[in-house]
Amino acid sequence: MRQVLFIASTHADSRIWLTVFSGNPRAIAFYSKHGFQIVGQQHFLVGADLQQDHLMLRASL
Repeated sequence: MRQVLFIASTHADSRIWLTVFSGNPRAIAFYSKHGFQIVGQQHFLVGADLQQDHLMLRASL
């Protein structure tokens, strides 16, 4: 995570977007600890199973 944040800080637009499975509280907590916030949802199919991800954003470094 440190390397990703460092690389992002070297760009004019340092926002970082990611998606994380909504059923993975450990991953959500990890990203939240690093300053990401849930800003939306994304749905997608895995086979016939509809899944939901959280769209997370870290707006500033």
